[in-house]
Amino acid sequence: MISILSKNKSNHSAVFIAQSAFPRSLDVKIQLEVEECPPGFFLDTNSKKCKCTPGQFNNLVRCLSNFTALIKKGYWIGKTKYSEKPVLGPCRFCEPSDEHIRGGYVVLPRSYTKINKVLCGENKKGTLCTSCNKEESYALTITGYGCHDCSKSSAEYAWALFIVTQLLPVTAMFFILYFTNFSLASGYLNGAIFFAQTITTSLDISGNGEVPLRNATDASDVLVQVYDVLYSIWNLDFIEPIKYCLAPDLSMNSIFVIQYAVALFPLVFVILIFIYHCCGDSIDLSRFCCLNPLKRCYDMINDRWGKFKNYADIKQEKSLRNVLASCILLAYTRCALNTCYILYPAQLFDASHNIITTVSYFDASTKYGQSTEHLVCVIIAVLVSILFLLPVPVFLFFCRYRNVSHISYFNIILESLQCEFKDGENQENQDNTTHNKATVFQRPSVSCVKNTFLIDLRWVSSLYFTMRIAMTLAYITTSAFIAQVLIQQVLSCIMVTIILVLQPYKERVHNQIDGCIFLLIIIINSITLYQYTLSISMENLSFIAFIIQYILVYLPMIWIAVYIIWRIVKLFKLVKRNKSTYQRMDMANAASREVSTEIPK
Repeated sequence: MISILSKNKSNHSAVFIAQSAFPRSLDVKIQLEVEECPPGFFLDTNSKKCKCTPGQFNNLVRCLSNFTALIKKGYWIGKTKYSEKPVLGPCRFCEPSDEHIRGGYVVLPRSYTKINKVLCGENKKGTLCTSCNKEESYALTITGYGCHDCSKSSAEYAWALFIVTQLLPVTAMFFILYFTNFSLASGYLNGAIFFAQTITTSLDISGNGEVPLRNATDASDVLVQVYDVLYSIWNLDFIEPIKYCLAPDLSMNSIFVIQYAVALFPLVFVILIFIYHCCGDSIDLSRFCCLNPLKRCYDMINDRWGKFKNYADIKQEKSLRNVLASCILLAYTRCALNTCYILYPAQLFDASHNIITTVSYFDASTKYGQSTEHLVCVIIAVLVSILFLLPVPVFLFFCRYRNVSHISYFNIILESLQCEFKDGENQENQDNTTHNKATVFQRPSVSCVKNTFLIDLRWVSSLYFTMRIAMTLAYITTSAFIAQVLIQQVLSCIMVTIILVLQPYKERVHNQIDGCIFLLIIIINSITLYQYTLSISMENLSFIAFIIQYILVYLPMIWIAVYIIWRIVKLFKLVKRNKSTYQRMDMANAASREVSTEIPK
């Protein structure tokens, strides 16, 4: 007679008893440790066997015959404090190794205790892999999401490193743009910078990790890292290769808020300079002791650059307008991405697809909006949306800058971002360099749209910001990569049609550049989709397709570099020519003064 007696309410332990009834009484007792059903399987109450039901977890989990289950890549399964049953949810932090990936699915372990190792990688754990191991914390980065050493010794100088690697480069970029009158919103760079910002955020050639590029070449990680470093600069991320944490137990939502501060930091300088120029003549700033050091610093820099600005024909009002447009352009994508990350909820559901609870997309340790930290982050994200993200495309779409007598400071933003687009007036009577429009030192006002959209095409400037939000939403909200790609392809086709048909820019070459940029996005996405189909078909990726795609990714960066070099060369030629002209004028004035002093004698 054989029997199994369970002495543990959790059914994790039991006693195996083997007894002989005749002719001699013998018995053997063996202590057993009973394992629960593997991830993806459930105990059938009737047969007392582990079974896998077809269609469970909305077909995101598939079971094999050897008690092994597969989960769709980009999802997490496990047991949480929110439910006694296993739950499943979307997982941006999941980093399974290539050895566990099978055609877009991840092979689950035989026990829930090994879920962290298989789905989360070496240094992450917890629900949706949103927690770091002990003495580790998330690094300050826009795309990596890696956990790094955050012990007391490593975090001692973290904030000093933050100032050096984040705030100082952003400040340096601002002053370079301001004192050289260089506009990143120029028609030559507008589309290229849009590409640079999306290729490192919402337009991923690895298919959000679902395309194993290592199958194409072993050097794929290094190659992708190279263009990530170069392009991340245009999202104000200067430290992509450098990973460090700021404080222990720092959540990703807190890091997103810090990134808000970095992205919007240059706008503080724009506001201060604007206030100084508007109020400097009417208000004695020396009465405000706290502003005296800033005023002296700015005046000293202005004096040093005074001659250079004269030689380079740099107008202060136009320079401020251009740097304002550049700051908005650089900060917008990063703020849009962080806002979607903070506000987007992640739903955890059971095998019957019943929603168990809702957590933060990047912090599943508490329910959505029920922790003080997350609630503060949500409030900040909503404010950024209301005060920055939503007004920019709305104002650009419905309003136009006008040269009239009433004052409106919105006109500064409008002109800075709309001046490259056709305004419906006779182009032959316009000066293409100055446009004779409202500047900071004039007193213009906003005038809403009166002309037809097919004549006054300045509304097209709003589409570039709308596209940034739409591409980000497609990247975050779609559960399937193929859905994300198709949405982004449709959006890119719409932009190509608008640019090539309407020709919204004043300069024909600007239309050609941006048309090529969006066609490039379509081609790159098509190659990614091709590689994705090979991956889910369990076939090797195409090395030739990867090389072609990699070369295409670099074309906008090459164009940006060529244009910047051309502008620098042009600027120094202008400075050299004007400097010699000023020197001849000074010599002529000195000679005339000598003649005038000799006449009385």
